[in-house]
Amino acid sequence: MKSLFELAVGSFLVYPKGNDEATQRARQFIRLRIKMGRHDAVVNAVSRLASQVAEGPLAGFFPTDAVLVPIPGHTPRVKDGLWVADAICQEMVRSSLGSGVWPCLERIRTVPRSSHFVRAEDRASLRDHEKSLDFRDLLLPSNEIILIDDVVTRGTTLMAGGHLISERYPP
Repeated sequence: MKSLFELAVGSFLVYPKGNDEATQRARQFIRLRIKMGRHDAVVNAVSRLASQVAEGPLAGFFPTDAVLVPIPGHTPRVKDGLWVADAICQEMVRSSLGSGVWPCLERIRTVPRSSHFVRAEDRASLRDHEKSLDFRDLLLPSNEIILIDDVVTRGTTLMAGGHLISERYPP
């Protein structure tokens, strides 16, 4: 299958898999603080990210005119419900890591959480994710787009979202 677009991927706050105490603490921090949308945890993580961008190693990843696209969770969003990726995007804009938030992707059907499966072949496929997402036709405010997710297991939702966007706005 020929690739229709290029998707550069970066990750921040990576934590290892395993059962030792340090690994379990790191996972618990992510699960209980960031995944639950704790404002202080999101602010802290984005502040650390902003300092990494300011110091240089991640500077090329954040063009000043980039819009941030929050990736939907595994279920359709409940009105006024928690959307951690959007909260991260909003804080990134406040920290000058994006020019605005572009919530153009919407989950229309539930897919199983990838983190609940050990084997990759048991997880939802790229096609499953593409079928479960809808593109809300909003005016593209920039040619620079950064997809933002709270926790990335395999990146399948990111790829599906990137593909939907590239179909509407080819590179």
